[in-house]
Amino acid sequence: MVDLLKTTLLPAGLCLLLAGLAGLLSRLLAARRDVLAGALGVSLGFAAGCVALKGWPGLPPNQITLWLPWLALLSVVPALVTAWRARETVHPRGSWLELGLRLLVCGLSAWALMARKLELWKSGPAASFTWIAGVAVGWMVLWGCLEGLALSLRARSKPGIPGGAQAVLVLAAWVGTAALAIVRLGSSALLAQLSGALACCLVVVCLLSLWTSRRALVFGVVPVVAVAQAGLLLNSAVYAWEPAWAVLGVAALPALALGILRVPPLYARLSWWMRTGLVLMILLVGAGGLIWWAYVPPPPNPYGY
Repeated sequence: MVDLLKTTLLPAGLCLLLAGLAGLLSRLLAARRDVLAGALGVSLGFAAGCVALKGWPGLPPNQITLWLPWLALLSVVPALVTAWRARETVHPRGSWLELGLRLLVCGLSAWALMARKLELWKSGPAASFTWIAGVAVGWMVLWGCLEGLALSLRARSKPGIPGGAQAVLVLAAWVGTAALAIVRLGSSALLAQLSGALACCLVVVCLLSLWTSRRALVFGVVPVVAVAQAGLLLNSAVYAWEPAWAVLGVAALPALALGILRVPPLYARLSWWMRTGLVLMILLVGAGGLIWWAYVPPPPNPYGY
């Protein structure tokens, strides 16, 4: 019960407090307060959940899991650049600086989480670089898919409908399905609890977006979700024995939802609530299908052995 409170009430309450303080601070600094508030609120709320469960992380941490709060805080840097450039009302991408920062964040995250395992594998410099570069590129692709999904859900929302809220709700649903897959297919309840802490922060931001009609909150949330949840999935695959195909399947769900949502007849004809419901259904059915596939018994051997 105490661990449940640590991973729900503490991150959610701290996220609410910090998002409000960040919004006030960014207003005083004449910056884009929505992006800054979303990024700081979710990253610090998630970090608080990590500290509540694992204690204060040193630098460098003595455990791989304790890299996650530092990486979540590092993901705020691209959001700060987006807020400084004031481009979130048009398009959150479009700057080589932002793309370079994303690649740097993904590369550092991949190195931090895989360095110890590469040492155990006794990988040489070339093999280690290949592994880290491949993971970083995949991380960038996932980041782009999450951002594209947020743009698709936000762009066609009707006047008066806070499109940012439905995008954050979809992100929370993806984090929740990832937590379910980790706890059912992996062997680490801690990683599932950390995913739950991240989902609680996203629910708080979703409610804030509904209450304040701030649509740009989601563009501060996307970098934190992309780094923190992808880090949890990578940690689960490398250190918690979750099947690699299950991790790749969960990571591919946003790309699948984005591809279906961008089909021209669907994108043009579906209303905002139908698009949101379609994406939620894809995420939930996809995660359920992955878990079901893992528990399907193998076919009987015709040779009897």
